[in-house]
Amino acid sequence: MRCQCLAESSYVVLCLDNRGSANRGVVFESSIKHDMGHLELDDQLDGVLHLIKQDITDEIRVGIYGWSYGG
Repeated sequence: MRCQCLAESSYVVLCLDNRGSANRGVVFESSIKHDMGHLELDDQLDGVLHLIKQDITDEIRVGIYGWSYGG
């Protein structure tokens, strides 16, 4: 719902299932074992860099937020 509201207000919205997200299989979920907080952030940064390279946004106008553990 939050993503939809932002998109309707002309914001670019990128929702990611970072490595370690549930319901994607044991290998995907366990990839962050013993390294929590690093690989997930790398995934988010890669997503933002992709948007910048595609000229969808620029590095000055970016905000990242999450919920639950990802907040």
